[in-house]
Parts: sequence; structure tokens; C-alpha cells
Amino acid sequence: METEIQYDIDQHLEEWKINGFTIFEDLIPLATIERIREAWIHYRDGEIKKRDPDLKEKRYNFNVPFIKPFVDPDIFEHPAVVQFLENALGQDYVWAEFDSNTPFPGVDYQQWHRDTPLLFPDLMTPAYNIGVKFPLVDTFEDNGSFEVIPSTQYIADT
Repeated sequence: METEIQYDIDQHLEEWKINGFTIFEDLIPLATIERIREAWIHYRDGEIKKRDPDLKEKRYNFNVPFIKPFVDPDIFEHPAVVQFLENALGQDYVWAEFDSNTPFPGVDYQQWHRDTPLLFPDLMTPAYNIGVKFPLVDTFEDNGSFEVIPSTQYIADT
């Protein structure tokens, strides 16, 4: 049985407010990641064949179904995730979108962008949307699986 890591939610909230992101390391059990990844490869390949049988695009974005194994309590009901989202968005937050941005070898980097547009330019509002990302591959400097520029996601400045 794995020992559950205790996360300092207040520290994560401060990091998120300062940097626009925070990282919960070792949050999801590896067995859960592997189970999702195995199902994901089959689902991903089927979705790509529907759109692009020749893999010409090399980057695909599509919705992931809100079903098991993709929706797993190890992630969506993890006490640290729930506490963080409730503190940031309120107790009535909703998982409104579940999608994948899937790059293949040889694809160029995406242009820098915000994941969520500002509601009102130059006016800081409470957060209304948070992107929760969990990679299904090892994540390190040479491999990604995503990059973010600090202070670009949770600020009022365009």
C-alpha cells in the first residue's frame, strides 16, 4: 500500500496565484496512470483514424469521454485536488471540459497562449476556470509533457 503524501494546499494556492500554476508531484498512483494510458492509446488511435488516417497533423486535440478508466477517483476525488479546487473556485466547482492535446514526434511546439481568455481586460477577477493537467508519460525537461511560462495564466494583464 502506498503512503499518501500530505500536500500543503495553502502553499499550492500561493504558488498558483504567483506563477499561474502549481505542481502536485507524485499525486496519482503509477498503476492508475498506466491503466488510463493503456485505455487512452486505444481511444486516441481510434479518434485520430476518424480524422486523419495518415497522421499528417502530428498534433491532435479532442474531448476525452467522462467514463472510466479516464475519470478515476484517484484523480478527480483526490483530497488534495478537491481541497485545492474548492479553495480556488468554491465548493460548487464543476469539471466542465475534459480534453487531450496530443503531440506526436516531429510536431512543432505550440505558440505561447493562455488556456483561458480574460473575462475583462485589465481587471483581475476571481478565477472562474482552472486547467488541471495530468500527463500519461514521464515528464522531464527533454520530454515535456507541457510547458508554461510563469505568470501567464492567472493575471489580468493580456
